[in-house]
Amino acid sequence: MICNTPHAGYPLAAEVAAHLLGSAPADVEPVTRQTADPGRYEGRYAACDLRYDVTSADGVLTVTLEEVATGRSSPPVALVPLDGDRFLPEVDLSGGRGWDLAFVVEDGRAVRLVSGAFAARRVR
Repeated sequence: MICNTPHAGYPLAAEVAAHLLGSAPADVEPVTRQTADPGRYEGRYAACDLRYDVTSADGVLTVTLEEVATGRSSPPVALVPLDGDRFLPEVDLSGGRGWDLAFVVEDGRAVRLVSGAFAARRVR
């Protein structure tokens, strides 16, 4: 069976996992909007067609996406901490897939931002 539609495919995958494994993977629920050390994530990250600007105010991280080709920017979206270096955008940024954002941290500083299968490298 092939399902190439995120809004239908992800629930289907959860049902198949529950049937085969006895239970579906559990979602991690955010408990706060505050990030313990937001400075380690702040900066600009670049992928082939998007730039992600990560900033913080009062311990809450936000991300603004910029389309490189058009120069258009999204409104800032708050990032809610999940666990480790993973965050859930308060507004879906993955085209209906519900992907979280994860940071790859080296020596106490984020060097990559990962959205689903797409990685952006830190450029400043």
